[in-house]
Amino acid sequence: AILYSKDPAKLSQAHDLATKARAVYPDDAALAKATGIVLFLQGDYSHAANLLKDTAASLPTDPELFYYLGTAQLKLNENRAAKASLQEALNLKLSGPPADSARQMLGQLK
Repeated sequence: AILYSKDPAKLSQAHDLATKARAVYPDDAALAKATGIVLFLQGDYSHAANLLKDTAASLPTDPELFYYLGTAQLKLNENRAAKASLQEALNLKLSGPPADSARQMLGQLK
């Protein structure tokens, strides 16, 4: 499920596997993060944001998690929360195109 979550062509398979795996490993933070990202990429921003927010306590130094959380929050018009999450992603040294995207979204929120 975690590997498939990184392949846009396999999102449906990733979702199915993640759902089954989470039933067996409900406390696995990496699996929860991957599931949240899959939900986000499938456009289920509300469920993605809830899952990623819950998972952030277990992975407080994961910039990718905060990036997807902030982006999901922005899609849900939760601008204050989105701003905090995206800023946290950058503070945690998010890099590459996601960092550029986070900066752009933060610029729009100001």
